[in-house]
Amino acid sequence: MMQQPSNIIDLPVTASTDAQLVESASLGDRQAFSVLIRSCESMLYRIAWSITFSDADAADATQEAIFKAWRALPKLRNANVFRSWLVRILINECKQVLRQRKHRGEMPELELIGPSHLSDEALDVRRALLFLPERQRSIIMLYYYEDFSVQHISSVLKLPQGTIKSRLFAARKALKRLLEVDGE
Repeated sequence: MMQQPSNIIDLPVTASTDAQLVESASLGDRQAFSVLIRSCESMLYRIAWSITFSDADAADATQEAIFKAWRALPKLRNANVFRSWLVRILINECKQVLRQRKHRGEMPELELIGPSHLSDEALDVRRALLFLPERQRSIIMLYYYEDFSVQHISSVLKLPQGTIKSRLFAARKALKRLLEVDGE
């Protein structure tokens, strides 16, 4: 088995390390790419699940996004935007999955509302998210569940910050309405 270089594995993943790993990976270093992906894999899956509401579809979209990122990595001009770039690829893959599902007339099984350790309130919010349009739901998930700033979401989705703010406002309002109806 090939010896793994300790200088890559032992590094804590930070913005500067990300950039170094992206540079190495773009030159074909699979180990560097693997370290990058491991550092953001759970975030990618959560985002994919929040869009598809399906374990299988989220896993497929995540895997396909990672594969596409590996193939396109040499074309990435700025290593500092790797995570935003990867999330954008993932969101596009999730949209493709939703289009295919719609074309086949399939709906996700809703047994995937969330882990059993979640409080009733957290489950209510997750259920309410099901009723939001994907464009609002993805912004809510990125902002509240992944702690992305409005500026970062704007960069990932390639939308003006004002659009992100208005969709966030509309999504909060819709969630509030849904939770009030559900709570009555």
